[in-house]
Amino acid sequence: MISLADTPRRIASRSPISPLVERALSALFNLSEKQVITSPFEEPEVVRKSAALLSLDGSTASASALTSAGFRKIRSFAVLPSTTEPRWLLPEDNSRQAVRGLKLFTPFSIRTRILKALGQGIAAAGFPGRSNSRVLVASREPLPIENLVKGLAHESNAGFAISLGTPVACQKLTVQAMSPAGEILAYIKIPFGPESQVRIQAEAEILEKLSHFPKMRSRIPRLLSYADLGNGRILVQTPLSGNPGPTFLTPSHTEFLQDLHACGLLKYPGALLVTETFHLWNQLASGLGAAWQAIAREAFRVASRELDGRDILCAPAHGDFVPWNTRELSGQLSCFDWESASWRAPVDWDMFHFMAQTHSLIKEGPGPVSLPETGNGSRGSYLLYLLYSTAQLAAENSPLPTLEYRRALLRHNLSSDLTGPSANVSRVTKNVMKEPCLNWENRIDD
Repeated sequence: MISLADTPRRIASRSPISPLVERALSALFNLSEKQVITSPFEEPEVVRKSAALLSLDGSTASASALTSAGFRKIRSFAVLPSTTEPRWLLPEDNSRQAVRGLKLFTPFSIRTRILKALGQGIAAAGFPGRSNSRVLVASREPLPIENLVKGLAHESNAGFAISLGTPVACQKLTVQAMSPAGEILAYIKIPFGPESQVRIQAEAEILEKLSHFPKMRSRIPRLLSYADLGNGRILVQTPLSGNPGPTFLTPSHTEFLQDLHACGLLKYPGALLVTETFHLWNQLASGLGAAWQAIAREAFRVASRELDGRDILCAPAHGDFVPWNTRELSGQLSCFDWESASWRAPVDWDMFHFMAQTHSLIKEGPGPVSLPETGNGSRGSYLLYLLYSTAQLAAENSPLPTLEYRRALLRHNLSSDLTGPSANVSRVTKNVMKEPCLNWENRIDD
């Protein structure tokens, strides 16, 4: 063993660690800023006085020194793909957990499939050559998150893999809790700020509501806990079984949406929906430029005209109904990631969103313009969906191409009265979608 007294200044050479790594591990393990140290050899007094620490020096020497100082459990995390551009934190001391930890990430593009395969290969090989991409969390006793998982899943030696998410206003941590054998015990969501806290609370509430409907119970995660461990309320839910859902609409998608809508189908005044979407636009999209505001005014004018005096069929909606948020098992579709859900939204919005996202992000399917619901006489709801989703994306500081795709759809729809599917939209949007955008791909596994 290497003690702090024997080698008070022994510091391993390592790469600079992103502040995001510090923030993520501090949030998961409920550590304060004073409990984050550069190295146990640099701050021996803090080591002696602390019950738990995050050491940014993840060397073997640091681990041995912390063990000698009385820390009973040392958790080693490998940072991928690099310490300066972290995406995942994987448990380095258990290869099964490390490989299974990448279940957090469901790739759909060629690039992200390659990225995941490389990550799994590195994890399976024991992270060779990555000694400078390691951090340590040490404690004298089990930490609050471990006690919570033990109480919920009856596992006293859980390991954790962490997805750091996309750096947007509502950024959060998604954590996969696993048994020593790599079995997924639960998924944990931890907020990084008030925006993400609101979304996590909304997800907890919608899962609780939907759990009362027998047809939905097997199609959604089960809410295990929504508790405060000191850094805000965190959500704990069960994993879903099955393979990633198809990238095109199937009868299983239709059945899922029908069962979801049956939980609260109602008619809602179209004029009121226009007003509510208009207020949301002013609240979230006021920072978009003059060109955006001009097309939004025209879209609201047309939607108001078409929905005046009409009722819109509304129901519970997932809000981010996309392939990477679905699982399919024995022909039945299930869905997770309910942060954007609403108990009252037009019934066609989830379908619009599925087709818009698969077309723009992974270049699958014809896009929403192939649906008759987007055409003349019934397009009011579609226009409001495009405005609503644009406002939400703007509030999340999403990449410009995701917004420009929707502006192209709005321009196309408002340019003439459509009577059916049109191939022209592919020419309208092709300049937006010429090159794959890394930020688009990063959003897929949020």
